[in-house]
Amino acid sequence: MEIYKYTILKNSGEILQGEIQGYNRKDAISRLLNDDHTILKIRRKYLNLVDKPLYESYTKRIKLLILMVNQLKVMTSSGLSIMESIKSMEEHTDDRTMKKILKNIYSNLYYGNSMKDSLDPKVFPDFFIHIIGVGETSGNLEEALHSLSLYYTRDLTFYHKLKNMLIYPTILLFFSFIMLLVTTNFLIPNFIVFLEDGVNSLPWYSRVVFSLSSFIQRLWPIILSLLLIFVFIFYNKSRWFLKHKIFSLLLLKTPIISKLLIKRTLLKFIKNLEVILLSGSNLTYALKFLQEQNNNPMFQKALNSIQADISKGHKFSEALNNEETYFSSLIVNMVAAGEKSGDLVFVLGKISEYLQEDLDQKTKRFIALLEPGLIVFMAVFVGLILVSVMVPIFSSYEFML
Repeated sequence: MEIYKYTILKNSGEILQGEIQGYNRKDAISRLLNDDHTILKIRRKYLNLVDKPLYESYTKRIKLLILMVNQLKVMTSSGLSIMESIKSMEEHTDDRTMKKILKNIYSNLYYGNSMKDSLDPKVFPDFFIHIIGVGETSGNLEEALHSLSLYYTRDLTFYHKLKNMLIYPTILLFFSFIMLLVTTNFLIPNFIVFLEDGVNSLPWYSRVVFSLSSFIQRLWPIILSLLLIFVFIFYNKSRWFLKHKIFSLLLLKTPIISKLLIKRTLLKFIKNLEVILLSGSNLTYALKFLQEQNNNPMFQKALNSIQADISKGHKFSEALNNEETYFSSLIVNMVAAGEKSGDLVFVLGKISEYLQEDLDQKTKRFIALLEPGLIVFMAVFVGLILVSVMVPIFSSYEFML
């Protein structure tokens, strides 16, 4: 629900201002319509940074979610209502962003909305809002909060691991770029002047390197600016890129990265399915929701096929067995064992642990291959420059003799 500020003119000539809630502007206007007055102005009430998408970095946002979920879980388990818990959290937090978020939630709850409808979709992820809604509907809100806490804690741990592993390759790329700029702008131009005076015909590889140097020397401010703009846009809109279907298809066609992406997609699916089922939802509804939320077109097709098989009366494990691209025989057998024992959620948790460990190992292996690959690239780059410069110099020296 969103809050709208309005100004109305009553038939008596009195002008009144106030606030009203609505799912959107049209809904808010319909709630205000009355024969006794005329709407002069209505606009949405913005809550500064809280109402802006991606108001914090990914790490800070996830930490905020974990903190909020853990506090809610403790308070509700102690017997406090949701409204009392939110109010208490608002009064005791020192974080201004957190205080604004909690104040907005409390305001929505005060107007009689559910906890799910009180969460602003521009602040909270769709998955978070959905799990809270499932927990409220099934009466397992405390269990839903617990599962969300585990989910986001695992997600943050993986994010930190990946970030730490990428530090060294990023440093190598940075120094490679710096070395390219220094070499092409300061070193090679001096050799070009000397060699053009002493050698009539340069080797083709020397001409290529010198032409590239001249090009970069003339346009390096533009090249650097475009690179910085691209890095800035990708850094701030990386989640948009990753959600875009065209970008996802490109990644799926990339060697090595495609396998890591499939592993990551499968792991996220298993984790999400575990959390949704743990919160009290049924399998059919969970699969439909996860299909709508997934941005991988190939995996969406696989989920659609799984739902079709289940609707025909097949077991979940049997439906998974038909999608060998994503679900190995080990996963299928574990799911079948979970269905047989009646504890599918527990088995999904074990599968997610196995997939997480497997993904960690494959990511480490990829980074381990990437680091020497960058070093070899730098060595080849430096060697090419040396050959392009030294061969004409020796040729010039022999010519003079």
